[in-house]
Amino acid sequence: MTVEFRAAIPADGAAILSLINLVQPHVPWTEAHFRWQYLEPPAGEAARFVAEDEGQIVSFYAAPRYDVSVVGEVREGWMVQDVMTHPDHRGRGYLHELGALCARHLAAAGALGFTFPNERSQGSFPRLGWTELGPVPSRLWPVRPGRAGSGVLTSVVEFPGDVGDIWRESGLAIGTRRDAAYLAWRYRKPGQTYRRFTVGDGAGFVVLKEFDAGGSRRLHVCDLVLRSTERSLLPGVLQDVQQAARDAGASELTAWLPPHHPYAAAFDAAGVVTVPTARRVFVTAPPADLARYAVMDRWHLTHGDSDVW
Repeated sequence: MTVEFRAAIPADGAAILSLINLVQPHVPWTEAHFRWQYLEPPAGEAARFVAEDEGQIVSFYAAPRYDVSVVGEVREGWMVQDVMTHPDHRGRGYLHELGALCARHLAAAGALGFTFPNERSQGSFPRLGWTELGPVPSRLWPVRPGRAGSGVLTSVVEFPGDVGDIWRESGLAIGTRRDAAYLAWRYRKPGQTYRRFTVGDGAGFVVLKEFDAGGSRRLHVCDLVLRSTERSLLPGVLQDVQQAARDAGASELTAWLPPHHPYAAAFDAAGVVTVPTARRVFVTAPPADLARYAVMDRWHLTHGDSDVW
């Protein structure tokens, strides 16, 4: 029987969830996680594609939908993630076929795409016409003894409804639009606990997450955005983040930030150093958009854009 490559339908949900949990039993998903990731994003449902062999879903390819700000415009964007094949069906090119199906979907919509695949998956993206931006901008910051924080951060349970104004006034060129709906959805990921902070008097916002790995506790800087007029607060923000890590008993902090980002000088001065990684960032866009979209230095990429740990 010929394998069918097609868009997923609602009736495929249980089979897709079973495949996810078969392929990655170390990070099991619940139905709530499935709904959150694929059905509930505020920009709309994720694009989902499957390979079906004799009635069995044997390969899966997902691209959740986001609103992406590109130099003042808001564009339709899709982030490819959660691509996998049943162990008994690997090596047959199924993910490449599903990737081509997804690429045609993006092209037909005139949409943007971005992804941070693992080392096993990233080789297919150049073959499908995606453009590499460079390595994932991973940073590391040891937690050091020190004085108390600056007091510029205030812990909040939820962000205010006008938090999107901070993103609009950030002066950051390209990135997922961080409005109230996005932030509320993004940081209620099932099974995770996030700490939310406002900066000063509506000057910005920060999201942190504690993570235990092999007996070592880390603090992830998932999000950090300031109004463009308030960037002088960055040293104080980072001082408070370092204090939050000390309070949490973390040994190190992690963050994502491109090397020529507007915040990079403050990160560099604080000792939040770029670390090597084999993972790469890939983007795709209609030809007329690619020149301005495919420039790493214009991107606001943070740990919260992936948050797979």
